[in-house]
Amino acid sequence: MPATWLAAEGGGQVDVHVTTLVPGAVRGNHFHVRRRELLLVVHQEAWSAHWDEAGDGTPVHSRTFGGQGAVLVEVPRLVSHAVRNDGSLPLQITGFSDGIYDPASPDAFARRVVA
Repeated sequence: MPATWLAAEGGGQVDVHVTTLVPGAVRGNHFHVRRRELLLVVHQEAWSAHWDEAGDGTPVHSRTFGGQGAVLVEVPRLVSHAVRNDGSLPLQITGFSDGIYDPASPDAFARRVVA
């Protein structure tokens, strides 16, 4: 966890979620207004990250990863992002947010960056 996150507004509170992404599936296609996110992707085969430049109609970028390993992706506020499993084996994603999830005040809003 970057030290800047631990000293961030909100006293360094961190929310964590863990997901297994099956082959061909996409997780994300959303952005956050109040929280930043770190995604730790542990993979055995190919996968891809997709993101925009923080707004409707802005350019969408992507990067493909292969082989075996782990990648840490930092996602700023307002940037729509998604992970797609392009391999034939499940991959695991651990997501860290710099604020606590509040179901009474959602902070994830849909904006598609990949199908």
